[in-house]
Amino acid sequence: MILREEEPTETNVSVISIVGMGGVGKTTLALMVYNDEETAKKFSLKAWVCVSNQYDMVRITKTILEAVTSHSSNLQDFNQIQRALSEALRGKRFLIVLDDLWNEDYGDWNCLRSPFWAGGKGSKIIVTTRCKGVATMMGGEKNLYELKHLSYEDCWLVFEKHAFQNRSINLHPSLVLIGKKIVEKCAGLPLAAKALGGLLRTKLEEEEWENILNRKVWNLQGEKCGSIIPALRLSYNHLPSHLKRCFAYCAIFPKNYEFMVKELILLWMAEGLIQCSQDINKQEMEDLGHDYFREMLSMSFFQPSNRNISRFVMHDFIHDLAQFVAGEICFHLEDRLGIDCSISEKIRFSSFIRCYFDVFNKFEFFHKVGHLHTFIALPVCSSPFLPHYLSNKMLHELVPKLVTLRVILLGFGKLKNAKNANLHLKHILEWLTVKWSAKLDDSRNKMHEMDVLNSLQPHLNLKKLSIMEYGGLKLPCWIGDSSFCKMVDVTLINCRKCISLPCLGQLPLLKNLRIEGMEEVKKVGVEFLGGPSLSIKAFPSLESLSFVNMPKWVNWEHSSSLESYPHVQQLTIRNCPQLIKKLPTPLPSLIKLNIWKCPQLGIPLPSLPSLRKLDLQECNDLVVRSGIDPISLTRFTIYGISGFNRLHQGLMAFLPALEVLRISECGELTYLSDGSKNLLEIMDCPQLVSLEDDEEQGLPHSLQYLEIGKCDNLEKLPNGLQNLTSLEELSIWACPKLVSFPKIDFLSMLRRLIIRDCEDLKSLPDGMMRNCNKNSSLCLLEYLEISFCPSLRCFPEGELPTTLKELHICYCKNLESLPDGVMKHDSSPQHNTSGLQVLQIWRCSSLKSFPRGCFPPTLKLLQIWSCSQLELMIEKMFHDDNSLECLDVNVNSNLKSLPDCLYNLRRLQIKRCMNLKSLPHQMRNLTSLMSLEIADCGNIQTSLSKWGLSRLTSLKSFSIAGIFPEVVSFSNDPDPFLLPSTLTYLSIERFKNLESLTSLALHTLTSLQHLWISGCPKLQSFLSREGLSDTVSQLYIRDCPLLSQRCIKEKGEDWPMISHIPYVEINRKFIFEQ
Repeated sequence: MILREEEPTETNVSVISIVGMGGVGKTTLALMVYNDEETAKKFSLKAWVCVSNQYDMVRITKTILEAVTSHSSNLQDFNQIQRALSEALRGKRFLIVLDDLWNEDYGDWNCLRSPFWAGGKGSKIIVTTRCKGVATMMGGEKNLYELKHLSYEDCWLVFEKHAFQNRSINLHPSLVLIGKKIVEKCAGLPLAAKALGGLLRTKLEEEEWENILNRKVWNLQGEKCGSIIPALRLSYNHLPSHLKRCFAYCAIFPKNYEFMVKELILLWMAEGLIQCSQDINKQEMEDLGHDYFREMLSMSFFQPSNRNISRFVMHDFIHDLAQFVAGEICFHLEDRLGIDCSISEKIRFSSFIRCYFDVFNKFEFFHKVGHLHTFIALPVCSSPFLPHYLSNKMLHELVPKLVTLRVILLGFGKLKNAKNANLHLKHILEWLTVKWSAKLDDSRNKMHEMDVLNSLQPHLNLKKLSIMEYGGLKLPCWIGDSSFCKMVDVTLINCRKCISLPCLGQLPLLKNLRIEGMEEVKKVGVEFLGGPSLSIKAFPSLESLSFVNMPKWVNWEHSSSLESYPHVQQLTIRNCPQLIKKLPTPLPSLIKLNIWKCPQLGIPLPSLPSLRKLDLQECNDLVVRSGIDPISLTRFTIYGISGFNRLHQGLMAFLPALEVLRISECGELTYLSDGSKNLLEIMDCPQLVSLEDDEEQGLPHSLQYLEIGKCDNLEKLPNGLQNLTSLEELSIWACPKLVSFPKIDFLSMLRRLIIRDCEDLKSLPDGMMRNCNKNSSLCLLEYLEISFCPSLRCFPEGELPTTLKELHICYCKNLESLPDGVMKHDSSPQHNTSGLQVLQIWRCSSLKSFPRGCFPPTLKLLQIWSCSQLELMIEKMFHDDNSLECLDVNVNSNLKSLPDCLYNLRRLQIKRCMNLKSLPHQMRNLTSLMSLEIADCGNIQTSLSKWGLSRLTSLKSFSIAGIFPEVVSFSNDPDPFLLPSTLTYLSIERFKNLESLTSLALHTLTSLQHLWISGCPKLQSFLSREGLSDTVSQLYIRDCPLLSQRCIKEKGEDWPMISHIPYVEINRKFIFEQ
């Protein structure tokens, strides 16, 4: 592409223009260039700016400056910003993308570009625009790339990717037919195909797809639909009602506004747009908001930002759609003064982009708005380095008149007369967030911030209050005043200079309280419960309480005469390293307790009769050793607790309801004498020697899942393992000293057994095999995996259970034999028929043979890799009624031929089998085959022209490599033989004498998308006069010197026949041709 070329220019900077209508992929193409690794090496600096139809030279220049310097800038004067940018670019080669440019004023462009002249030679500016006039004005007409609509085939590929993700289109032929009709109506626009594909991804019924196809909205044009593509309108119409409201609300954002997910969810919550029950806490509401966002993201209503992976944006057309459906109720005040702007009286939600200074004239339009509910400054989550100076006049004259306000987020930075906001008169205001800059330094005036917050006292109807990054020494008295009888949620985050907490205990309806980053607080005293005038109860309605990142907190005082926290259900204490006092008692309603990184916390834990979930991480080991006694505990996590060497004796006697026990990174744990009822996980405990110290006590019989991993000194499993009569899954990994299983009857309910990376393991449990000569217990095993066990030589005597469906044996280099039951033989009783469906054997170099007999008819996948000694008489190992769908053999010199009876085969892969001489004689009958790969099988004697490939009407992918070492052409017949026209992928590699591919008639492959040719040093002809199909989108040529010369861009003999391909790579170098 031109970015990699040095073209002559009068200056050091050249402009490249990408022109096309909205939704055609201009930004996507620019982004591919911008993020290309090879491109990045050519430039010292890069910047990306979304310009849109609001051309603001100050904002554009400042955005570029901040991108190339990686620092926020406080500069406001345009000349100063330009001088700073000029110095930053001086002598350096840069790449700048101006995305979605509309302005055709040459004077504006001439002014904007003046700092660019300082850049180094070879600097580039990429412009995306819908208007050729813009490209001409900027001097980019010489390097102009005009994007057209996608072809029908390419548009289908975009739709297919999003509509059939994780699904095979072959399983849904009727949906494919309907989908192709839908694609016809997408008008070749990838955005439309992507949006509708995302909409239909989760829909499996034909009726749902036909409903989309037959909707009348396809025919809407002009004013009825605005500039919105009908396909996008359909996507909106099929959203559930709660998501429709959330999406329409996004019209409050300006075009190209980059938002954080947290910011959007905060706004949704403030507006009451997240559907939930009354008793849901704030964290659960945020989680639900994330679910909303992920669902809309999957349907392409949002997309990741090009500049910042942590932010998201709406495409222009998506934003048009939001404005269309929102009507006149949402309004964004453009950051420009002096523009004639009419505002509808119907407006309910409004926003503006915060500036360093916001003057009163900017907001005077709002005097005409009588019913404004929401007034917010964007971004809600602002940069800590950009304070916000807000006009006092605006607060004094405007905000008091907005009597219907419910949500106000202004983000005050420098404010003197906050009391003029008269928030105490806003009786409809329900949620107030006050946030300062996160940059806390000597420039902050503590007393001034205390005055500001004190003056922002809201009306008593307030329900939710958040205070963030406050720099005062204490919080005002109104916070916690019991008169706020409707307050349900209080959040105090990073009020780092506060030395005490407010009196919050007397808020009668407070349910959620989050206190985080209060770095100077040393004591949470009795005053926290409600001050001197204490009522009968403190925090009478509180359900969720969390203290996080309080490094100096030492004491948590309680009142013995006052009932406190009677309804708290969740308590989190995290990273409070100096806290020494015990938890308050009692906590009769506590259900979930999280204590992380609190090594000094007092013990023992108080009586917690309702506790169900306990999570202890990096705490004092005495907390665990002293006993945990809540009889209702169901989940218990112990993580990273030093000094913890054994679990409390008789734990299960005290915790009869315990279902899940997780122990991880407890380096000194040596014995485990108890466990949980259902699930027990033990990981990263290198000193653990045994799971039981007391043979009589043992693990609980009700245990259903047991996982043991990275226990370096575990030598044995307990004999009591046989008593785990409910165990369904046993997973043991990275236990290098484990030698064997105890001599016990096998676990009758076990369904899955996984053993990985146990270096010394020499034997498997006897009881898992069926043995007609012994009284063996019933085994219901369905999944068995043995991998990385180099000391294992054989399976126990007997046959595998008939219930086994999957058997995986990998990297067991000394395993000499496979178990009986893998194969079915004539002497096997009928009722003992194996149900094996998957057999995978990898890198078992000592294996020599299979048991006698044939594979069971239920087998669907057979994969044998790098078992060099294993004798494979595959032609004799299958019955005619087999169900095999996938056969994959890699590195086996004993494979000589393949059977003709594999009629259900969908994938066949044979690699490095040097003695293979023939493929199935009736290969043309493999009509279900979709993927065929034959590589490095140098002794195959049947010529390619006789494989009957043209009859494989389901074949999509075909790869051949390193066979026919002497072949010059794949056919000597004057008429070329045909590959199946269904092929979408074709790879031809390592044919050292091959000279021509014309016999393959590649032009007949009308579905081909991906062509790969590699390692053919004599190949010089691969195209007939007809060239390649227009469907080919990717061509790779490597290590083919003669062919590479013929395909040189604009010079090679074959170039005209491949120039239409969007992506061409020759010898790992990309060629772009539009």
